Parts: sequence; structure tokens; C-alpha cells
Amino acid sequence: MSDVPPNDDGQNMPARGELLAASTIVQFYTFADRCMDWAKTTRSIQERILYGQMALKYLAAAARLHTILQLGCTQIPQTTIEQLAA
Repeated sequence: MSDVPPNDDGQNMPARGELLAASTIVQFYTFADRCMDWAKTTRSIQERILYGQMALKYLAAAARLHTILQLGCTQIPQTTIEQLAA
């Protein structure tokens, strides 16, 4: 995460947007993991493919959001986060 000014306690705290984005990344990875679990337990090949595709979408969204954070874009609008999930 990028450098941020210290808060009132004298501790360095990430910006709110960075915390939200990091939390969203974790959620995307969690959703992808759940999709893969569902793919493992279903008997239908079509459902396995669908769950696998869903997992890949979540992983791609997490990767894109992580890239945005690495580039130092701390002001990430909510609409951008929603578009990454689509």
C-alpha cells in the first residue's frame, strides 16, 4: 500500500479506499474458492464448467483490483469495484 500520512495516534494507517479495496480482494478470493468447492462437489459437467468460469471471473477481478492498488490509485470509486465484480 502506498505511503500515507500518520493519523492522530501517530500510526501509519492506509487510506480508507485502500482498506476497502484490500477487503474486496479478499472477498473475491473467498468467492473463487467457494466456486471451486462447488465445482468439486457437483456431478454435472455443465455446472462444473459454470462454477469454474465463475471462479476465474472472481480471480481476474481480484487481480485487476490488486494491480490498481499496486499502481498507487488510492481513490477507487465504488462503481469501479462493482464493475470488477461483473
